[in-house]
Amino acid sequence: MAAMKLALWNVRPAWFVALIASVGLVALLAVMAPDGGPTPAPDRPDESATDSEIAQFFDSVGAVASRRDGAGAADLFDPDRLYREATAALPVPRPDPRGPARVLDAVWDGFASGWLGSGWSETRLRRIDRLPGGAEVVVLARHRTPAGVVPARWWLVRRDGRWRAYDLEDVRVGLRLSHQLTAVAAVQVGEQDHAELGSALKAMTAASAELAAGDAAGAARALEPARAARLPAPHRAILCLTEAAVALELNDPEAALNWADQADRARPGIPGTGLVRAVAYHRQHKWAAAAAAATPYVEALGPDTRASLVLGLSLLELGRRAEAVEVLRAAAAEDPGHAGLSDALRRGTDPR
Repeated sequence: MAAMKLALWNVRPAWFVALIASVGLVALLAVMAPDGGPTPAPDRPDESATDSEIAQFFDSVGAVASRRDGAGAADLFDPDRLYREATAALPVPRPDPRGPARVLDAVWDGFASGWLGSGWSETRLRRIDRLPGGAEVVVLARHRTPAGVVPARWWLVRRDGRWRAYDLEDVRVGLRLSHQLTAVAAVQVGEQDHAELGSALKAMTAASAELAAGDAAGAARALEPARAARLPAPHRAILCLTEAAVALELNDPEAALNWADQADRARPGIPGTGLVRAVAYHRQHKWAAAAAAATPYVEALGPDTRASLVLGLSLLELGRRAEAVEVLRAAAAEDPGHAGLSDALRRGTDPR
């Protein structure tokens, strides 16, 4: 068990760093409660109070992230639901009575280690979708961080008069926190399976770090343990996206497009594949294809420095100046002072 915990603790969350570091434009069963009793039923809140309560929840998450407060973070998560989400990704034959406690330990450790960096200075709630019954919601939020704006999806459940999270993801990548915690559940299906998955997760995180440092060759070497592993579909998709990022860094857009296709086959609908395709087509001077790939990404997730820059430059090449300027101005409002956006805007507004 000590080995299992060490392997999990050393895995930093690819859901948060994978695409930020790697898109090539710069260098996240029925289950028993821990005490053995049944999981309590969710509340049914007054919808008129829901939005303000959820906004307060995100203020609390930002505060505990900035303090690296593991205890405070653990109190903001529902361990039973998070464990259920984690076990859903693997063929676990039976629930682990201590599984919820273990995933909560992982959340505690993760926040204490700085999963969300220094937190965020601002959160904008873009959309709140209420699930049947009204006690669970899916929230699309935009968090302003020192590394830029991060669009994230959160799953929340309301119990005992307050909201708690039971999953989250950086929607550009599509890897949920629960997918990162599958190692907790995987120990139930064999130590070798767990070791293989844990090694692959560590390899992908190491590759992201190499990409962030500008070493694409080092990232490619770091991925070797993950390439040989048998991975569940969500993790396979992240491996493909990381491979695509390496290909973009090595200026091989054709290979990046191939990896994006493989990511879609592993897990369809990840927005990050659209961003990879937009960058790759832009590198190939296929302006219409780049614009077509970037447009739904920006429309779904909001202004994004990297995607909006690719979209704006592609629209300029297509002679669609007014559309380009609109896209670039929206992104510049989110990321003021960005040199690439400023240069593109000057080009778009130059009357000559």
